[in-house]
Amino acid sequence: MISEQNLLDIVWGFGTIIMGPGEAILKKLCEEISQRVHLMKPAKIAGIMSCFFKLRQSNYFTPSPSFLQTVAAASRPKLFEMDPQNMTSLLFHFSKLKYKLDSSFFSSYFEALFGIVDEFSGQQIAEVLLSLGSMRVRLKRQDIRQLTSAAVAHIEEYKPKELAQVLWGIAQLMHNYQDSQKDSDRIPTAVQMKLIGEKVLLSVHEFIPINIANILWSYAKLKFCPDSSIAEALGLALVQKAKAPRFPDMVNSFWAFATLHIDPPVLFRDKLEVVAQFHIQAGQCSPQNISTLLWGWATLGFRWDVYEDKPSTSLLCVFAREAMVQIPVFKPRELINTVWAFAMLNYDPGQEFWIQAREFLAVLDIQKDFNSISLNQLFQAHLLSMYRPSWPEKLFDDPELGDLMNACRASWQKQNDEVCVSHLQKNVAEALKTIVGSSQCALEWLSDDGLFSVDTRIDYQGVQVLVEVDGPHHFTKNTQRRLGKTYARNFMLRMHNHLVICLPYHDFEDLKNSTVDLAVYLKKHLDEAVLAFKKHNTHNN
Repeated sequence: MISEQNLLDIVWGFGTIIMGPGEAILKKLCEEISQRVHLMKPAKIAGIMSCFFKLRQSNYFTPSPSFLQTVAAASRPKLFEMDPQNMTSLLFHFSKLKYKLDSSFFSSYFEALFGIVDEFSGQQIAEVLLSLGSMRVRLKRQDIRQLTSAAVAHIEEYKPKELAQVLWGIAQLMHNYQDSQKDSDRIPTAVQMKLIGEKVLLSVHEFIPINIANILWSYAKLKFCPDSSIAEALGLALVQKAKAPRFPDMVNSFWAFATLHIDPPVLFRDKLEVVAQFHIQAGQCSPQNISTLLWGWATLGFRWDVYEDKPSTSLLCVFAREAMVQIPVFKPRELINTVWAFAMLNYDPGQEFWIQAREFLAVLDIQKDFNSISLNQLFQAHLLSMYRPSWPEKLFDDPELGDLMNACRASWQKQNDEVCVSHLQKNVAEALKTIVGSSQCALEWLSDDGLFSVDTRIDYQGVQVLVEVDGPHHFTKNTQRRLGKTYARNFMLRMHNHLVICLPYHDFEDLKNSTVDLAVYLKKHLDEAVLAFKKHNTHNN
């Protein structure tokens, strides 16, 4: 009878030699181990898992789920006898072997881990978080909170790669809770993220590109905007660390910048265009890459104002051709983002694209394949195409899309019924009433067609004026430049021949507590805007 140590030596040997021993022999070894694994010491079990990982890594053999289930069941009661090294190794190899552990295993695992958490090194905590993140498991918030606290306690000892693993692991674990994150109960807390951010800034020049991409992705997934100095440093480091940054790293980083409403550094933006042009012309751009890049440019307000020529028309032309070719393999979310982005970027991708896009949308299930965000995106794209006479193709020019069109319109109008009036809006409205009188001032004005809700509408010097008080969510966090959605809103309102005045929130910092000063500020803007509006109309007439 083969001893435990000999079994371990045999499997280890097979994992390190150049030639595999054959599937039949390895299956027989698995049967032998299965019968005795419950008698093995914790270190032996961890060693067995390491050996099978080596075999899988060499593409020789992957143990069956039933074998891994047996090992997991045998490991569970022994977790309380394991030291940090064996606990870390065991979890790491289960994750690498793609085995989904059940909740009872994790319950025991965390009970054992938190009992000796002070004995874990920073490297081991980082590896545990990496493994848990890779498994995409849903853990209890309390377990994630304790693990995060343990990770932050080691913040000073992390190497750059470990720091990236920690943040990425926490972000993956919190993904299931991202819609229920409250500032008072955030994981990680603001204080913990500040400590992590300080370490990131210190380590930025030691990260490799994939570390940077993962860190930016993590910030976005956690819905935590880093200081502008951190975002700037990470963006610059990504393009400076490598002559040719990996395309996935650039795309993921740009997605993070756009999600966080951060203007990427100029060097990053320019490099992204070059890299994107190369990969899409080489046919190396997936539907996800196409939709992500277009969505990012549109979200950040490119092709408007100071970025009116970026991305270039020639690059968008290449994107449109490639998107048209790949439409059959797009996911619904990817195509909707692409359609919306072309409309936001004021680029007509051509008749053939619209025909294929409409055919794709016509066969989707409205209840299953759309949510309120995607319905609103499609309707906004439809409105933008209607307001651009140069576009021969309109998104909903197809009778088969009638039901979808109605659902989009209903969703768009519903968001206008759910507005929340801010304290600043109320202050501005009160100040406007002192200028034009209460009867000439309407708070949260709704257009006759129900498509547009505006903060305040007033009649001033014979002109109907729409006043929008743009809060922080209308601007990029670092450069205070308007986002794409705000440019699009203003464009559509002005296409109705309205005079639109947009007042940025930061103009009110010194005025919000004084109605008199606020009224003076507003009257100055109104006088200038109305005069320019009347001159423009006279010139056109």
